[in-house]
Amino acid sequence: MEITKKANRRLYMLRMLKKFGFNHQELITVYRGYIRPLLEYCDTAWHSSLTAGQSKSLEQLQRRACRIVLGRNFTSYSEALQDCDLDSLCDRRVDHCLRFAEGLSNNPRTNDLLPPVRGRVHGRNLRNANKLSQLFTRTSRFQGSPVPYFISLLNS
Repeated sequence: MEITKKANRRLYMLRMLKKFGFNHQELITVYRGYIRPLLEYCDTAWHSSLTAGQSKSLEQLQRRACRIVLGRNFTSYSEALQDCDLDSLCDRRVDHCLRFAEGLSNNPRTNDLLPPVRGRVHGRNLRNANKLSQLFTRTSRFQGSPVPYFISLLNS
């Protein structure tokens, strides 16, 4: 992936900043402002089609950044996330997708991109009346696209 190559170059810069004496908070600020945006750019468009291996490689980049920042104090990735006050990239991508999908459904200009709520389709008062209708997908490529993923997020 091209993203991982670019992020590796930027991690080298983070390593050099640590070598020059930057403290933990300054390194975390550099990571949040310079490296993490690269890992999350347009994540609402491609998160639903990521493979497990691709997601793991992105998460490994953040793990390496935490290891650079914490140095010898690094024990585990989950503790490093707490120490650096970071969330996992996967959790952040899901949160971004959910906020984007809610914005789509609440905006009058874009709410027609999603299917109507089930209660409006047939007019009956059912338990699932407030959920969106699922799209029929014939191919796995379309099933992995953002719109069906947004629908499943909004329904959950």
